[in-house]
Amino acid sequence: MKKFIALALAIVLALSMVACAKAETPATDANDSKNTPVAEGKLAPADQVYCWVAAGLSVSYYIHPKMGLAAVQDFLGCKVEIMGPTESDVNLQCDAIEQAIAMNPQGIIVHSYGSETTALIKKAMAQGIPVVCSDSDNSESGRYLCCGTGNYAAGVSGGEYLVEKYGTDFTCVCLTTPTAENILDRIQGYKDVFAQYPGITVLPDALSNADVEVAAASTAAVIQANPDLDIVICVDGAAPTGAATAIAEAGKVGQVKLMAMDRDAEILQKIKTGDVTATLVQKSALMPFYAVLSLYVDYNYADALGYSHDAGMNAFFKNMDTGCFICDQSNVDVLLAEVAS
Repeated sequence: MKKFIALALAIVLALSMVACAKAETPATDANDSKNTPVAEGKLAPADQVYCWVAAGLSVSYYIHPKMGLAAVQDFLGCKVEIMGPTESDVNLQCDAIEQAIAMNPQGIIVHSYGSETTALIKKAMAQGIPVVCSDSDNSESGRYLCCGTGNYAAGVSGGEYLVEKYGTDFTCVCLTTPTAENILDRIQGYKDVFAQYPGITVLPDALSNADVEVAAASTAAVIQANPDLDIVICVDGAAPTGAATAIAEAGKVGQVKLMAMDRDAEILQKIKTGDVTATLVQKSALMPFYAVLSLYVDYNYADALGYSHDAGMNAFFKNMDTGCFICDQSNVDVLLAEVAS
């Protein structure tokens, strides 16, 4: 709670300073307030560029992050470049990070899929480009900030939900992307809850790689090898669609329960019909919004806030938990209405 209050106060202070800076600058035209430098020696907001780099951009999960990026761009008057491949290919993401570094932006936000991005994040920061990880962390890279779901806490909340709903005697499997830190943290949260109950059997993790087809094949294989399987747990946005397909093709809808992740429209509809138990929903629009805002505050106001880059200081928090919530039949209509609109 103390961290949350401190975060809120810091953001309010930063936004107040932005407002004051704009208010004190006489406007010469309609766009002048967004074209005036907010600090001596800095680029005007309209000339500041912040690059957001991810992979698998065709996945519906990214609808809300893109909403957050559009909102923060409009709010600050800066430029936000969305970069990365449509497929979930970390090597292509690395190519996009290289392209972002070459642009020499005021900051880079990386949705890190694995350790392959570590060296590039270090490279950017060595060149004086601050990097924030959004959603998925890469703590080994030395990034300034991770802005996203508290992944371990999310896994704990999902595990507690399943125990409350199905008791303490079931067999489950988690679908994983073994190189993604956020995925592993979520799974660990689930497993730490289940470890308290001897009657819960957790099978070895099966592969998802945040890919629908991989998740479908893995789930089908686990179902075939484990006829007593009760629950499939997905901890990324793509896996639930593949897992749901495999469960249906095995003729085990209702028998094998599915705990999903994020707010894919198809999965929400399956929650409505009862084919999917529930999903953990991240506040995924807030992640890039606060990531860009943090980079903007550091670039424009670090000195004003008493943090000298020359002295190795910055205006970043170390971690920012944007939180999550559980969607099941009790509240799915709200999210379905949002999708419909």
